[in-house]
Amino acid sequence: MVAPGLYEITMGFYSSKQPTAKIYVNGEVILTLKNTGRAEKSKHSAGNVTGLTLNDFVALPARARVSIGYEGDSTGEGFLCLRKL
Repeated sequence: MVAPGLYEITMGFYSSKQPTAKIYVNGEVILTLKNTGRAEKSKHSAGNVTGLTLNDFVALPARARVSIGYEGDSTGEGFLCLRKL
């Protein structure tokens, strides 16, 4: 991100194992997303239909390099969205 300021960050990961994801800014972890057991997820006949998701806001410095780290199934899927406010 070239411009500094507030950004909305939304991400989600879906896999058969409980995933863990980390968001890095300039190589430093700013958020860790993992299952804390707050919501009880039930098995569904179609497979894993729920995921691990986050919607948060961050204040990024100028020319921030944002990256994610993912631990989970190699067949998992995920997304990351950043939007300048």
